[in-house]
Amino acid sequence: APTNGGWSGFSDGGAQGGSYAKNPYALRCISLRASAVAALSPLVLDADGNEVSQHPINSLLRRPNPRQTWRDLIYNIEADLTVHGNAYLYPITTIKGVAELWHVPADKVSYIGNPSFFTPVKEWTISAGSVMKVPPEGLIHIHGTVGKDGVLGIAPLDGVKLSIEQQETARLWNIGLMKNGGKPSMVVEDEHTMTPDQYREFKTNLNMGYAGPSNAGNIMVLDGGKTVQFGGFSARDMDYSLGVTTSAREIAIGLSVPSELIGDAESKCYASMIEARQAFATMTVVPEADMIYEAIT
Repeated sequence: APTNGGWSGFSDGGAQGGSYAKNPYALRCISLRASAVAALSPLVLDADGNEVSQHPINSLLRRPNPRQTWRDLIYNIEADLTVHGNAYLYPITTIKGVAELWHVPADKVSYIGNPSFFTPVKEWTISAGSVMKVPPEGLIHIHGTVGKDGVLGIAPLDGVKLSIEQQETARLWNIGLMKNGGKPSMVVEDEHTMTPDQYREFKTNLNMGYAGPSNAGNIMVLDGGKTVQFGGFSARDMDYSLGVTTSAREIAIGLSVPSELIGDAESKCYASMIEARQAFATMTVVPEADMIYEAIT
C-alpha cells in the first residue's frame, strides 16, 4: 500500500463510518482490489491505436504530482471506489495541457445539485482545511452504479455493511466470553433484599474477584443465603466460527473477490488458486481499470 497520506479510506467518511477498518476480510478485499488495479501499466495510444512513447502524457503517467507515483494515485482511486463508490481527480492545467493530477479524497467532496437531467452538478465543493469551489468540469468524477441522486455512485462496501457488523458483534461476544474465562453469565440470587449500598459493594467485589481471565478458577464463597446459577450455552451459541465464516463469504462476494484470495479455503469457488486469480482479474480488476482509465482518458 502507498505510504503517502492520500487515501482517506480510514477516515470517518463512507457508509461504514470506519468500522470496516477493524475487519480483516474487508481490509484484505480493499487492498487486493486496489493493489491489482494499481499494478497495471497504462499505455499511451494515438488516434490509430499505435503506442506512443514520446509524449508529454508519459511523464504525467510516471509522476502525476509531486507527492505521488502513478501507482499510488491509482491505488487511492480504486480504494475510494471500493469504500465510497466515488473517486475524484483534480487536474491542474496549463497552456501546454494537464500538468498535474491530484487525487481528492472522496469524503472531502460534496456537490450542489442542478435541476437538470443532463448537468446534475452545479458545483463541486472540496472541504480539506479550507473550502474550495470547483465547476462541474473541474473535477474528474469516477463512479460505478449511480444511486438515487443521479450523481454519486454506490459503494460496494455498502452491500456488506450488515456482514461487517455481524462479524464485529460476534468477535465482541467471543472476546467477552474469553474475558470471563469461557464461562457463561451467572445469576446470584439472595433471599434477602439488599440496600443500594450493599448491592453496589457486592457487585464491585464480585467483578473484582471473579470476572476476567486473571480470576478464572477462583472459588466463590457467599453468605447470607446467596446462591449462584450459571446460564448455559447451546451448540449454536458456541459456534462462533460459523458466523464469522458465513459473513466472510458475504464480504468477499459483495466486494467481488474470490474467497480463496482472502484465506477462506472452506468457501472456495474455484478448483485452484490460478483459476481464482484469473476470475478475479477478468471479472473485477479489468472492469475497474477500464472504468478508471476511460474516465481519465
